Amino acid sequence: MPDQFFINSAPTVTQLQQVWAGYAQDDWKVSHRLTLNLGLRYEYATPYYGSGTNRNINFDFASGQLVRATDSNKYLVNPDKTNWGPRLGIAYQVVPDRMVFRAGYGLFYNGEDIFGSDTNLPLNPPQLVSVTLNKQGVNPPLLLSDPIPHNILTQFDPSTLGIKAREHDWRTPRVHQFNVSTQVQMPANSSFEISYVGNRGQHLIANFDANQTAYGTDPGDPANYPFPNFSSIYTGTTRGQSHYNALELKYEKPFRRGFYLLGSYTYASAIDEAGAWGSDSEPQVKDCFVCERGPMRQVPPIVSFSTLTDLPCSRSILQETRDVMWRTDRGLGASI
Repeated sequence: MPDQFFINSAPTVTQLQQVWAGYAQDDWKVSHRLTLNLGLRYEYATPYYGSGTNRNINFDFASGQLVRATDSNKYLVNPDKTNWGPRLGIAYQVVPDRMVFRAGYGLFYNGEDIFGSDTNLPLNPPQLVSVTLNKQGVNPPLLLSDPIPHNILTQFDPSTLGIKAREHDWRTPRVHQFNVSTQVQMPANSSFEISYVGNRGQHLIANFDANQTAYGTDPGDPANYPFPNFSSIYTGTTRGQSHYNALELKYEKPFRRGFYLLGSYTYASAIDEAGAWGSDSEPQVKDCFVCERGPMRQVPPIVSFSTLTDLPCSRSILQETRDVMWRTDRGLGASI
């Protein structure tokens, strides 16, 4: 006898999206020691929307009702059209042929890309009906010996419906990326580089259940829910943030006299407030995403080495191969 029973229909949805983008970029050699890389990009990706019979259906928090898309309002959210992405790169020879300073910045956008259902608006009643039956006291929602009611997806209690919603101000997720590095020429024509790499994510997609009881109230009383006529209201927002900082060291000895060496070290920290599409992570306290701020899956400092060596035997093998090719070119291949 289960404590909860869940069932849903499976509609077919045709979803569309339009994407436009353009950019301009140029390198400007200010002097023999200073070079600038300047660019500007604009991009706009519409929210996904249902086409044909199964269109977007969003939840209106003001009226507490589901609203269906029309030809004049097919998204049911306010799309973000302010996606300007500047680019800036600097390379400066502090000491000519000995030390170089580099820095870069860019603002990048992530057009919507849906994985699974999440807050996919066409997947709402009556196009998709998701019914959840919960245990009432000691009585289970269904007995294992009972058949599933044949009309459970057509004649149901609305309070058992789980729906999807999105906040109307839907911003495009973005990340500010920046780095600063200094490279120094070392003995034996090798080089050493130290870098700082960072990024800041803003307006990241973060989801929560908008139909929760206040902390400390009885969840068994329907009157304690903001929208007692519905079950869960899985709501998408673009309020998440993330932070990444890293120290990177690199030593490189170019291939010379049959030997190449590359060594690197990375120490990084990554902090965020919400998972991405498909992670199904929700705050423990309603929509308090900042309460969830903490380390992402961390990895220890990374140390790596790679080398390439020219073995003594490789030269003799190469010479023998050349001798065979030389004899073949002169018509001696048949006798070899």
